Order: sequence, then C-alpha cells, then structure tokens
Amino acid sequence: LFHAFDEIVYKHGLEKIKTIGDAYMVVGGLNHGQSLSIEKEESADHHYPNCNQQRRKSTKNRHHCERIMLLALDMFQELKRINAKYKLDFELRVGVHIGPVVAGVLGRKR
Repeated sequence: LFHAFDEIVYKHGLEKIKTIGDAYMVVGGLNHGQSLSIEKEESADHHYPNCNQQRRKSTKNRHHCERIMLLALDMFQELKRINAKYKLDFELRVGVHIGPVVAGVLGRKR
C-alpha cells in the first residue's frame, strides 16, 4: 500500500517525509514551488470540474495545497482499489495542515 502511495506522491510532485507505524507523512511547498515529479499529470477534471482549466494543466503549475488535496483523493481511490482487489477492509484518515513549518536534521541523514 505504501509503495502505491509513494507513486501517487511522486505523480503530484510532493515529498514523503516518513512513515511512522501506519502513519504516512507528506509535505508540499518545501521545494520553493518546483515540482519533484518530472512527469506531466493528466487533467483533473473529474476532481474539480468547475475549477479554472488553465491553472490545472500540469502538476508544475498547481499550488502545493491543491496538490496535497488531489493526493488525498487519489490515496482514497487507490485504497478502494486495493481493498476490492484483495478483499480487505482497510480505512484511511487524512489530516492536512497549512502554514509555516520548522524542521531539523538529527544525525547525518533525515
């Protein structure tokens, strides 16, 4: 499941910070607006049919808040697919924080 989520995170140009038990932490906007994904994303009309079409043409042009929300929607869809395929009943809970962040590195790696 986390491998599938890693692919979705990459698709949206976000960054996975870490997994803690069953928690999965992702951030957007720490790379000064540059997408981490090198692929262009297909249109997201199925998510936001009334939004400005021009703004959503590629992952690169999306604001990191929008990319986080689209990530959450895609994670729910992926979990639904995996549950159906393997006859599981996993659930997903998503929390989003918007605002300043402070981080540091302990040791030689994050």
